[in-house]
Amino acid sequence: MARAPKIAVVFWTQSGRNYEMAKLIRDGIVDAGGSADIFRVKEAIQVDKEKVWAKESEIDPAHLAANYDAFLMGIPTRYGTMPAQWRTFWDSSGSQWLKGSFYGKYAGAFTSTGTMGGGQETTILSAVSTIVHHGMIFVPLGYAGEGAFQIMGGLNSPRGGSPWGSGSFVSSQIKHDITEDEKALIKIQGKEFYKKVSLVNFPDLTPLA
Repeated sequence: MARAPKIAVVFWTQSGRNYEMAKLIRDGIVDAGGSADIFRVKEAIQVDKEKVWAKESEIDPAHLAANYDAFLMGIPTRYGTMPAQWRTFWDSSGSQWLKGSFYGKYAGAFTSTGTMGGGQETTILSAVSTIVHHGMIFVPLGYAGEGAFQIMGGLNSPRGGSPWGSGSFVSSQIKHDITEDEKALIKIQGKEFYKKVSLVNFPDLTPLA
């Protein structure tokens, strides 16, 4: 019998939106019968320790590869691609690339943008290049999860998210909470991701402390 997969939800955020999304992703995983740990990538600038998300532990590529079978990345857009913090995280993974430490692991992504055409698809698409170079298996949101097609096929209200992964809109100019449709898609992604990876017979991990 396959053991339960070890899953991490790793995010970077400036506004807090991707942290909110990370918690909803975890809720979806838990609803499907799994569990997940939340981490943030290292900040490139001084972070306000009073921010709620700043209290989450940081993780580096070595610990992510050694301690987890699968993970979902919260990647806010920066001009339609990864922000520097995520790019720095993966640029520091050369040792894991040489060893094949991420090979065969499962990965997905979710995002947030400041405008409707601001990178809901391309931000995640840009991450797939890194996923492929490490030999990981990309798990998109797709349309098949329960309720996903109805939400993504509807045009009743603005919402983030695409078949590549769930998403949300966030603005520094206007207060805009995660919409109910966005929340639903985010939780669907967590649930469907867990359903897929729970079928895999992962090799035993050799965790780093």
